[in-house]
Amino acid sequence: MKLHQTPDPTRPEPPPDSPPEPPVPLPPDVPRPDIPPREPGYDTPIVK
Repeated sequence: MKLHQTPDPTRPEPPPDSPPEPPVPLPPDVPRPDIPPREPGYDTPIVK
């Protein structure tokens, strides 16, 4: 019985210890820069 494991080429590599974090979505109350501000009382942006 071996005391250490030999790398097995048939096994996939283990995942990294720290996987990249997914992008955090903006909170609903923060307006996005690509959306024009909406006047209060309207559900759709005012197109002038």
